[in-house]
Amino acid sequence: MSIDVELVIEDERWSDLIDPESLVSAICEKLSIRCRVEIANSFEASILFCSDERMRELNRFWMKKDYPTNVLSFPSAQHPHSSYLGDIAIAFETIVAEAKAEGKAPLNHTAHMVVHGFLHLLGYDHQTDDEATRMEGLETLLLQDLGIPDPWARERGEEI
Repeated sequence: MSIDVELVIEDERWSDLIDPESLVSAICEKLSIRCRVEIANSFEASILFCSDERMRELNRFWMKKDYPTNVLSFPSAQHPHSSYLGDIAIAFETIVAEAKAEGKAPLNHTAHMVVHGFLHLLGYDHQTDDEATRMEGLETLLLQDLGIPDPWARERGEEI
């Protein structure tokens, strides 16, 4: 299985904070193992590493919400019959602020949001409790595969 991801690093602060290419490559490797049933032989996606300003524009235009958010996913309307899964956008300032507020490493929080975005592209959601439990469980497994602590542990009252 191959995963071809086009990275667009629109805000260069990302490259000072993390290595987006290495992070996405590692995540794609783990996704291809954990999600092999849901994924065809190969797929394509794009990830935009942007600023909060750009994210706010995207959120306002596509979601009709006039504020930045940490991650947006835009699944391809053609999936699952197309190899193009869709697009993901990640906002720099929001990710850094959330990581600091939650006592997480920015790399770990970024990885979580990239995984979260990919799972949305693969059809996972968190609109119901059952959907959220399934999606959060898979996020936890994928992040553990990367050596990243469970992002939901604190919400469950567990020590991290």
